[in-house]
Amino acid sequence: GRQGDPGETRFYISLEDDLMRLFGGDRIQNMMEKFDLDEDTPIENKMLTRAIENAQTTVESRNFQSRKSVLEYDDVMNKQREIIYAQRRQVLDGLDIKETVLNMMHTSVSNHVALAFGENQHLDAAQYHEMLKGMEGIYFAKGAVEFSDEEIPSKTQEDFDEAFIAAAEKTYEAKEQEVTTPIMRELERVIMLRVVDEYWMDHIDAMDDLKQGVRLQGYGNNNPVDVYKRESLDMFEEMVSAIQDETVRRLYSVRLKKDEEVKRERVAKATVENVGGDGTTPKKQPVKKTVKIGRNDPCPCGSGLKWKKCTCKEYHPDL
Repeated sequence: GRQGDPGETRFYISLEDDLMRLFGGDRIQNMMEKFDLDEDTPIENKMLTRAIENAQTTVESRNFQSRKSVLEYDDVMNKQREIIYAQRRQVLDGLDIKETVLNMMHTSVSNHVALAFGENQHLDAAQYHEMLKGMEGIYFAKGAVEFSDEEIPSKTQEDFDEAFIAAAEKTYEAKEQEVTTPIMRELERVIMLRVVDEYWMDHIDAMDDLKQGVRLQGYGNNNPVDVYKRESLDMFEEMVSAIQDETVRRLYSVRLKKDEEVKRERVAKATVENVGGDGTTPKKQPVKKTVKIGRNDPCPCGSGLKWKKCTCKEYHPDL
């Protein structure tokens, strides 16, 4: 605390104080040693007073920047959360997302083809067949798209995109006809919701790890908040791309059990049995009270023998 007249401000300080150690502590400690003062000695020195006040200003500035950084971290996360929750709300509200799913499929297929091409303008037969492995059995059946080895080198990336997407759309329509349109729409919503939730939960953990890691950047020339914004955007885009790929993959690979109708009938039958065929609640059967008999207890049959010695059929049905 401050003591004395305005001309000579006096402070009590401790050399163990973390603030002094972090913000000008060495300088102050040297001054303390020079004047041969202990930790509890009142200090009357204007230069030392200014050093302490500067340290306090630095501390307050650091605290402000820390609070500001936390808000900026939270702001990045909130914006990403708004995007994800808007998508979830559409699904939960029962929106028809077939076009969204087909657009996801187009993107996934195009990305797969683009990855195979890389910087090349054309593919040879070996590269084409390697590319095809990643799509056959997922987006379309084997043999649904066929190019001869002779014509492959003349085909462009756009040619393959068009052929693969057309085959994938045909496969999707066939699946919809198989399971019926209403069920397909519901499958789209259920699967997308599940995938979004799975990946979003993982993303939250990854963002928390990123926040902890980038704070170390403050010891270099990098602004940790800037690093966080840049890397979190990359992570978010990767997550969205993964959600698209996984949603499409699951929708193309999902198989409904053939006994689904049987299961529903079984549930209906159980309901009738529990309620009664005429809509009335059936009479409850009396519950038989069982008596636990110890091995050394007298047998309830009245033989006078211990249960383990007795051989009566009533209480020894396994004999």
